[in-house]
Amino acid sequence: QHLRCNGYSHAATALQAEMEHKTNTNTNTSMSDIDAERIHASSLQRMYDQFQTNAYNHNTAAARGNVAEQEMVMTAADLSLQSFGEYQQIFTHSNRCAINCISFSGNGAFVAFGGMDGSIRVFDVNKLHQCSEGFNSLIKKYDFHSYSDIHRPLIATLTSGLMPSSHPHSHPHPHRSVIHEIDFHPQSSTSTRHICSCSHGGGLLFHEFINNKGGVRSKPIDSVDECFNIRTAQYHPHCGQFVLCGGDACYVRLYDIEREQGYIAQRNDDDLDQHIAQVRWSATGHVFAACTDGGDIRLYDGRSMMVVNTLRRAHRGAPLTDIRFNKDGRFLLSAGDDDQARLWDMRMGAQCMAYGGGGEDYAQKGNKMSSSNSRHMCACFTYNDEHIVTVSNTHSKNIYVYDSNTGHRIHRFKQHIGGGGSDTSGGGSGSNSAVTALCTSPVEPAFMCSSSDHKYRFFATIKQIQTLDNDADTKRNVDAQ
Repeated sequence: QHLRCNGYSHAATALQAEMEHKTNTNTNTSMSDIDAERIHASSLQRMYDQFQTNAYNHNTAAARGNVAEQEMVMTAADLSLQSFGEYQQIFTHSNRCAINCISFSGNGAFVAFGGMDGSIRVFDVNKLHQCSEGFNSLIKKYDFHSYSDIHRPLIATLTSGLMPSSHPHSHPHPHRSVIHEIDFHPQSSTSTRHICSCSHGGGLLFHEFINNKGGVRSKPIDSVDECFNIRTAQYHPHCGQFVLCGGDACYVRLYDIEREQGYIAQRNDDDLDQHIAQVRWSATGHVFAACTDGGDIRLYDGRSMMVVNTLRRAHRGAPLTDIRFNKDGRFLLSAGDDDQARLWDMRMGAQCMAYGGGGEDYAQKGNKMSSSNSRHMCACFTYNDEHIVTVSNTHSKNIYVYDSNTGHRIHRFKQHIGGGGSDTSGGGSGSNSAVTALCTSPVEPAFMCSSSDHKYRFFATIKQIQTLDNDADTKRNVDAQ
C-alpha cells in the first residue's frame, strides 16, 4: 500500500508475487543460497532499492524543509537583533564610590548618575560618543590637546550638601547622603539647566549644573524638606513647575515649585503599610503610576490625583522596584523582586508579556530572594520601544535584551564581568561585578550602566566617521555623524 501510494504500483505487484513465491517454497535455505541472493540481486531487489533511494531523498527534502523553517524562525530573531543594533562599549571610567542611580535627559543630550557619597556627575552624551576607538584615533591625530576640556565628557560634579556617610559623626544616619534618583528639567534652555534629586534624609534637592555665566554651582540652589525619606522623584513631562515624588510613606506627593505648595494624592486604607518604591509620569502627563513594596501598582489621574485603577499583586506578591511608561503611554513596564519584568496594557489593565526568569510565587519562596540579594531588578524600554533591557536579580551579573513583542531574549551583555566580553579597562583583574544601575537613552540606541566595582560604562552603536580627502597636502575635514 505504501508503494502504491507513492506511485510504485509495478514494484508493489512484483513484490507481492515474490512474497507468494517465497511462501510456497521451502524456507530451509542454506547459507550459500542466501549469499547467492545477496550477490545476484534480482530485478525486484533493484526496484526496491530504487524505492528506498527515492524515499530517502523524500525524507531528506522534508528534513531540509524543517531546517528551512527553523532558519526562517532564526531569521526573525536575527531581524530583531539587527533592529536592536550592534552595541559596543564606548566609554568606561572608575568612580570613587558605588553608583546608585542613572538618568538621561529628555532630549538625550546629558546623562547623570548619583553616588552613594551624595555626589552627582553630569556627562555630555555627544562627548561620550567621541570616546570611541575610531574617534579617539582621529582626535589624537589632528588635535594636539586630545585630553582638553573640549573633549572631556564630564561637565559638572554636584554635591548634595549633606554629611557624607564616611564622616565620623554620621553614625546615626549611615546612608544620609545616598542619592536615590535624579531627573532632568524637561524645559532646560541652553543657558540654564536644572536637575532634581532625592537623597536619604535630605528631602528633594534642586541643582543648576549650567547657568547664564557658564559656571557650575556644586551645592543645591533649593531644597524641599519632608518628614519621610524621599526615594523617587520626577518632573512633569511638559513643565518643570510640578515634581512628583514618593518614598517611605504610603502616599504620593506633588510639589508646586513656583507656589511652594505640596499636594497629597488619594490613598487607600488597605495600603497604609506600603511604601512607594517609584513614581512615573506618562508621556502626556495625564496619568501617573506608583509602585509599592507591597507588590501593587496604582494608576492616578494626573489632574485630580485620584486612584483610577490598582493592579494587585502585580508580581505575585513580590515587592516592585521599577516602573516605566512607553512613549505613547499605552503600556507600562514593571520590574520586581520575582526576577521578572512584565508588560501591562493600560487599556485593559492586564498583563500582556513577561520577560526573564523567575515567575514563582514570592510568598512561597519566603522572601528569600530579596533578603539574599539587595540589588533590585531594573527594566527599561529602548528609544523605539521595540526592545526591553533588563538586569536580572538572580543573574544580576548580566544585562539581557528582549524583544518587546515576542518576549524572546536576543542578546546579553557581560562586559562588566572580569574576563568576559570586550572590557579592556581593568576587566581582566578578575572582578566579578554585578550591575547596580541601568538606564537607556530616550532618543538613540544607547544605554549606561554601573557595577559594584565602582565603574560606569556607556554602550552605544558606533557612529559613522567620514573623512574627506581633498588633497594629500591639504587639511582634512572630519565629519562625525
